[in-house]
Amino acid sequence: MTQSEADVRAFEREQKAEMMGVQRGVDRYRANYRRLVEKHGAAADGETTGGDRALMMMMGNLVPAIQAVQEESRAGIAAGGRSGQSDQWLLQTLAADKLAFITIRTSLTSLTPITTRVAYAIGTKIMAECEVEQFEQREAQRVKDAKEQGVDTPPDLYKLMKFYAKDASYAAFRRWRKKAEDYSRLEWTRTERITLGMYLLRVMVNQAGGWFEFRKATRAEIFQMKGNGGYTNAVPLILERTPECKRFLAEFRADEELNKPWLLPMVCKPMPWRPVAKA
Repeated sequence: MTQSEADVRAFEREQKAEMMGVQRGVDRYRANYRRLVEKHGAAADGETTGGDRALMMMMGNLVPAIQAVQEESRAGIAAGGRSGQSDQWLLQTLAADKLAFITIRTSLTSLTPITTRVAYAIGTKIMAECEVEQFEQREAQRVKDAKEQGVDTPPDLYKLMKFYAKDASYAAFRRWRKKAEDYSRLEWTRTERITLGMYLLRVMVNQAGGWFEFRKATRAEIFQMKGNGGYTNAVPLILERTPECKRFLAEFRADEELNKPWLLPMVCKPMPWRPVAKA
């Protein structure tokens, strides 16, 4: 065997090993995705990197739209009258970027496509975020008042929660807020939560770039809802991803599975081997 033939065979072996690594990476990625589908159903794409990329692309359109809506609602509240008595104050509870993030994230990861249920989940999460912000403000004010009065400064429970809590979930916040002396929960009604969520969903569908759309439920879907003890006579709206959104998520997933091989190349050269005693 000549040197050139040996080089060709070595190259073929290397190429075969790389392709095997790519295929093993694809199989691993698809297995992980199947587990997501088993857990989250149709909302599995919202838990992937493609869902995160779609969220960031939608944020660019939705944040300015919500800011404009907030300006209109502030003008309506200042004008008073019938417009000032509506639930427009709910739009002022959080910053526009937080409202946009909660709306998009909940829509992408919702386990149900029924619009009112998605809206209720959005309103509930916004209320929870408002409670967290109030907790942060009250703890900061409590520490500030103690310093001004010259008494022993109490610990800031919010900062302690951020430092010690392993997860930034609402469950962790509920555990820590019990330690506060003067904490009170927000009590938004179901109607208020759905009203706020539906308002934000309409803004997202109309101005977020064509990622979601509304449609009426089919007869088969209504029959299934009746069987599950849900709707009886009303025809609910369904929040659905547009064909463009579905195509984007599918193409992103196809690209990503090829970029997750079993063995990735090293970013830098390895350090030279040294005895353990000198390492």
